[in-house]
Amino acid sequence: MSLARAGKATDAASQGFSLADIFGDSMVLQQGMPVRIWGRGPARRQITVSFSGQVARGTVDDTGVWAVELMPLAASSVPADLLVLCEDTIVVRNVLVGEVWHASGQSNMDCKMADCTSRLPEIGEILAEADLSDIRYRAINQPEADVPQSAIADGGAWLVSTPATAAHFSAVAFLVARRLHAELNVPIGIIETAWGGHPIEPFIPESAFDGHPVLRRERELAGQKDWDGLRSMVGGVWARDDSWLPGTVYNSRIAPIVGHAIRGVLWYQAESNCGEGEDPRFYCEKMKALIRGWRAAWRRPDLPVYYVQLPQYTAPGWAPMRDEQRRAMYEPNTGMAVTIDLALDDIHPANKLDVAERLARWPLAQQYGKDVIVSGPLFKSMHVDGGKAVLTFEHVDGGLTTGRKVDLKPTQILSGLGVNGFEVAGADAVWHVAGAMIVENQVVCSSGAVAQPAAVRYAYGQVVPKDKPWNLYNRARLPASPFISHPEMAPYTP
Repeated sequence: MSLARAGKATDAASQGFSLADIFGDSMVLQQGMPVRIWGRGPARRQITVSFSGQVARGTVDDTGVWAVELMPLAASSVPADLLVLCEDTIVVRNVLVGEVWHASGQSNMDCKMADCTSRLPEIGEILAEADLSDIRYRAINQPEADVPQSAIADGGAWLVSTPATAAHFSAVAFLVARRLHAELNVPIGIIETAWGGHPIEPFIPESAFDGHPVLRRERELAGQKDWDGLRSMVGGVWARDDSWLPGTVYNSRIAPIVGHAIRGVLWYQAESNCGEGEDPRFYCEKMKALIRGWRAAWRRPDLPVYYVQLPQYTAPGWAPMRDEQRRAMYEPNTGMAVTIDLALDDIHPANKLDVAERLARWPLAQQYGKDVIVSGPLFKSMHVDGGKAVLTFEHVDGGLTTGRKVDLKPTQILSGLGVNGFEVAGADAVWHVAGAMIVENQVVCSSGAVAQPAAVRYAYGQVVPKDKPWNLYNRARLPASPFISHPEMAPYTP
């Protein structure tokens, strides 16, 4: 990107005239919706933006900020220049138009393609074929901030996918982009703001810390800079670093791109809200706060948010966390990729291929109208009939079945087996292993130790029994999400 004046490139910022930092050479602009272009300049000066046959004009306001809006653009793989004219002309070169997604979360989203190749050779093979000029990637890596930032000062840039550059892309985000590109045949842009080792709180805008007593208390203590008070809350170990405090990552990495046209959000996080000393309870409320906060910031109440549910892991907080994530799907225009069958006892699973495949199903179906089944069975309701719990599920596409997933191989359908992983509890909240069977696309389960089931849970343990692995699927070969019908029947104490 350059600023041309009398045929000579100069530094835009030194002239008091600039374009927001998210705009740069080799970027992708979002198709099919208005595209906001903004920056700074001398007050009351006229601004002209031209791109793809459109011209938009505006005026710098008294605070030195300007913004114009392009009408919805058609997808294009033909590189074009974006021109912004004030006293000088900023030229953003090699711009494509397609689909733009914001990818965020912690280490499993941040995990790079290169980090996966030694553990999963298939990813190395994909990386070797990553000369995909229609896929573009911008990582934002600046440190935390106490207040929302407008600048991105990390020295980064938009990168065109090659084997060399894609090695440093988020594996999950790149593999989703690759799948979307193959299906849609349009350019794909990824803006990645992930930060490893971080809980959800710093990604939530402070304005969204409302609606739940725990969130309000966290915001209150953070506003008072009462770090000891935060850390003394139940599960407050998450506040052990300044960059983990409420809103700090949002302020530094996300606020500078708010308003930039994107199709939606890809999210992979929760490990740092359910580890030792951390509290998975209320994560559903925190997830809803993040979704609502980002939607409010973008002024898009329907902004799609698709996220990854945690896999199996032996830490005790992971089972309740997976159910917290499941219940966050009650927020409209969201979707969850279930990964309970993809890794055993690995906090950083190498198999990002199946994770990305399952995550990509949601936008393909919901945003692009593709005939794709989005999920395995999701618990819907329970009733008791003759001492047996009868469970109904959503997303039983093709019917409920049992199956087994091994490594990267397609899931095996193993019809006629008993369903493993179910437990029932009576009013005494004592849990017992249940026998379970599939009957007309419902699961019927019971235990001789429980005369009248009051609650049921599935795949809720810390360890998958080797002789009876959790095995409920639908005929689309997608696994059922772990769940507990009544969370209050299995209270969790950090």
